[in-house]
Amino acid sequence: MYSAKLRIRTDYVQNDGRSSIFLDVRVSPGPEGRKKIPLEIFWPVALFDGHAGKCLPQGPQDEQCEANNLLLGQKLGRANDVFVEYRLRKQPLTIERFLYEFENPLSKTDFLLYFEQKLQERLRLKVITQSTYDVQARALARVREFSGGKLAILAFFSLDRTWAQKFDTWLKNTYGNGLNTRWARHKDVTTYLHLAELDEIQFVNPYLYFKKKSTDGSWKPLRPESIQKLYAYYPTASGPERCALQKYLVACAANLRISDLNRACRHNLIGDELVYVQHKNRRFNRIHRLPLTPTALTIIQEALREHPHRERIFGDQSEQAGNRILKRIAHKLEIPERIHFHSGRETFGTEFIANGGQLPVLKELMGHAKISSTMRYVHVREEQKREQVVLVDKMFSA
Repeated sequence: MYSAKLRIRTDYVQNDGRSSIFLDVRVSPGPEGRKKIPLEIFWPVALFDGHAGKCLPQGPQDEQCEANNLLLGQKLGRANDVFVEYRLRKQPLTIERFLYEFENPLSKTDFLLYFEQKLQERLRLKVITQSTYDVQARALARVREFSGGKLAILAFFSLDRTWAQKFDTWLKNTYGNGLNTRWARHKDVTTYLHLAELDEIQFVNPYLYFKKKSTDGSWKPLRPESIQKLYAYYPTASGPERCALQKYLVACAANLRISDLNRACRHNLIGDELVYVQHKNRRFNRIHRLPLTPTALTIIQEALREHPHRERIFGDQSEQAGNRILKRIAHKLEIPERIHFHSGRETFGTEFIANGGQLPVLKELMGHAKISSTMRYVHVREEQKREQVVLVDKMFSA
């Protein structure tokens, strides 16, 4: 039988006559099933009612006594909530599990509150980075707004099979979000619904009845002639322009994501390979060995020689600043395509296939888990369509 009682230490009393109040918890017989939890509340031993578990006033209108009793009631109530929850689940409760539940009182009724608490917990425990926290916090803000605003409550029991579709329609109509933006929001919401399922909260998961959709990104690869213009301009560039071009040309030649370009350090370059953990898949802590083309290796070595005391290969230029610089350079060189760091990998994948590369090899170079992910980077150029459509005319030849 589970039990929790409020007690006060009598074996140690401070000089001012006060002693520490603690919660005496038992979840099973024996010393391993008992825990004394200090509550950081101190009161005179003679003025503590051990039977009722309350502080007695030291004088008329003792506000501190009232505040202490309110806190003690909350702590005792929290302990009893844990007991009730485990009885309803019909699961055994260990003292370790009790401590976790007691110290991490996640909401089991309001999904918005659960989302917020779990988000903060994951950041505190460094399960997610600050940048991931910021992205997921924006998803939470959208769900909260959809649910009625800052003071809204979204009860777990109110989630039904239509909720996800309604949220999707609201995102589209209220903010004009495209498929990919909506997909990203749904992805973050499903993450925390899945965590709630792991915490054994009972509810209907609306995403079992909703198919999330996404489309290929809007960033298209650069044509070879555009890359050649950038590469010809590169030797004359200096300062921020040179840094932005170095990063972009390496992205095109070595299919690196901007997140990995920004984090690439001297020690990651081993011979003619870049050896690193992909930032996007960092939770798996899997080492990725990327063989570098001669062009990519030359540009990286130039960046290292030009800044011998810099640990990061490409310094600390932000993605936003780099994209603005690339846009100015593209305008100067009369490059028609939209240029952006995200188009670097698109360009690499397209040229790799166009020049005879095989999909399975491209999959490994890009670090994809599924070949379907690699297919997104395979593009057919307009000139290829014009050149090859005439092949059909052969059926008219004798």
